[in-house]
Amino acid sequence: ALRCALAGLLAVALLLESDTVAVIGLVSASSAVGGVFLPALRSAPGVLLSEEDRPRGNSLMEVSNSTSMLVGALAGGMTVAFVGPVPAVGFNAAGFAVGALCAALMKHRSAFGGTTASTDGMAGLVREGLAFVRRTGWLRTLLLIDATLDLVTAGQLSVGLPAISRQLTGASSLGLMIAGFGAGSLMGALLASRLPRIPFLPLRRIHPLRRVYLLQLLAAPFLGVLPLSTLPVATVCLVVAGVLNAIASVHYVSIIQRNVDSAVLGRVMALLVAAGLSVQPLGQILCGVLIEGGWLRESFAAGALVMVLVCALGLTRRNLRELAH
Repeated sequence: ALRCALAGLLAVALLLESDTVAVIGLVSASSAVGGVFLPALRSAPGVLLSEEDRPRGNSLMEVSNSTSMLVGALAGGMTVAFVGPVPAVGFNAAGFAVGALCAALMKHRSAFGGTTASTDGMAGLVREGLAFVRRTGWLRTLLLIDATLDLVTAGQLSVGLPAISRQLTGASSLGLMIAGFGAGSLMGALLASRLPRIPFLPLRRIHPLRRVYLLQLLAAPFLGVLPLSTLPVATVCLVVAGVLNAIASVHYVSIIQRNVDSAVLGRVMALLVAAGLSVQPLGQILCGVLIEGGWLRESFAAGALVMVLVCALGLTRRNLRELAH
């Protein structure tokens, strides 16, 4: 309901041609509200489902997100291209309103009774989460790698893709490219839970976390060549990157759920999300500065190189191999 209200206010601000500061403030507030719920969404399958069903649950969550990206990007891109941004944001607000109504109609079920709460309130929860990080070496490594990958990809996808689209056909090409990534993510999410069951696939014999970083490493070149590509080639590259990223994401979340007690799972997920979100603005600003300086191709090539190096670090770290499969 809150995101519906913020999206509605954003549509009004665009309609009235409000100043940039007001628009940025509304977008930031909406992103902050979405970030609050992301750790809960990632934690839910680990608490609600058995260990055997968690990969399928995580795949289903990824399918939902990917479908939204696919349909929303196509509809939004075409709406902006032919009608303008105000109706597109208005449709976004309507979507949040439908989601809020569905949530209100759901029957309440208490399924988190097994978790423990700190007697010190929110500050105590934060201290417990940070203490868990300090005594867990593999988690510190994950936080570092995750934050670095988010630093790179946030700028490429949110700043770089619009810059590439301006060289092509504008908003419609941006919508098509994002939809391609969403379509790939949807395919990857559907494949993710079945991947370990495919007998002839070499990936099934690799430790799941090393599999995650190998998939991310394979995705890096497809992102790096985007500024050099035509619209069809860029869309295909994003489809492939979406497949690889979605499979990696499902396995990544499943591994954390398997290795973290449900009592602290929400706090660990919150820290991982916070590590990524905290560096995304820096990555977006850096990418924007590089693009304004005429370094669009170089920014994507450098981002791909950083992804390769960071994923190589994940593949070689001994403490990550100690995690349960």
